[in-house]
Amino acid sequence: MKGQRGIDYSGPSSYARENGAAGLLVLPSKFIREHWGHIRQLFERNQISLEKPIQTSNSTAPIGSTFLASPKLAQALFSGESSDPLSGTATKSFDLRPDKRINLNLALKQETVMTQNVAALWEGNDPVLKNEMVAVGAHYDHVGSKCGLVSGDVICNGADDDGSGTTGVLAIAEALAKSSKRPKRSILFVWHAGEEKGLLGSEYFTRYPTVPLDKVIAQLNIDMIGRSRKANDSNPKNKVLSGENEIYVIGSKMMSTELGNLAESVNKSFLNLNYNFKFDDPKDPNRFFFRSDHFHYTSKGIPIFFWFNGEHEDYHRPDDEPGKIDYQRMEKITKTIFLTMWELADLKSRPIVDKPLTP
Repeated sequence: MKGQRGIDYSGPSSYARENGAAGLLVLPSKFIREHWGHIRQLFERNQISLEKPIQTSNSTAPIGSTFLASPKLAQALFSGESSDPLSGTATKSFDLRPDKRINLNLALKQETVMTQNVAALWEGNDPVLKNEMVAVGAHYDHVGSKCGLVSGDVICNGADDDGSGTTGVLAIAEALAKSSKRPKRSILFVWHAGEEKGLLGSEYFTRYPTVPLDKVIAQLNIDMIGRSRKANDSNPKNKVLSGENEIYVIGSKMMSTELGNLAESVNKSFLNLNYNFKFDDPKDPNRFFFRSDHFHYTSKGIPIFFWFNGEHEDYHRPDDEPGKIDYQRMEKITKTIFLTMWELADLKSRPIVDKPLTP
């Protein structure tokens, strides 16, 4: 459809809002009717949002209530009508018979759940450049329990997602603390909360930062670096899991060619991991670029580099346990990230953002 939404045309919810609708009842499509059991479970899950209000310049008041009709409700609604949009026989809008009424009762229970980001700042040694920072981050939350059942186990440990990234950031911080030298720029460590609930921790930190974000020259994100696919692994669920000397990198040169070149140069001159760029594209159908904490840093104009080993058979399952971690490979990746961080911190000038992301 040509034109600009909201100017040349409106979506159903926008049109209803503009014309004074008190609510919106969305009819189930053929796909939704065929998969209603699974979709109902998705809608019945708890919804989590940040307590502190997030202001946007073009926000519009939402419709009072929006409901998705179940197949049973939709069938009852159009029973006996001359047109039935569910069957595809309706060719134009029409009024329902006046004797039909729907009563909807909506019960909401709101509760406050506390969590927190964990941040630390290691000051650089240059009197001027120490005011700038290289950010290194990972998310320390996981999906909790009941993400699946494996031999009676319902606890989802998240050893790879993202215990591997969390301990990687800790190891980098420990190595930095034990070093006899300090990099020129400061290092900002952030362990983000609520990533699995919608990148909430990184969203909160970048909206209400504890440091000036315009002083952060790059963000290095570590999310799942603990698993590797062995040469004889024929499990189709591991087909995108990276190999023993391989790691996916995302965001490499999406915003800063200089940052990408530096990271690749450090890797080749050090442990020479196989950097795989398969998912290094915002148009990737898996949308990995949008699914981890670095994304909110890019929205502030900060170039990022994201290390990721790919999904596997235990992704968001109880079997994502420490015994399955490839610790030697994880160590190599963490050392590579540490050296990349240090080289960035010692640059004479910050990496140029030569390709700002479009909204």
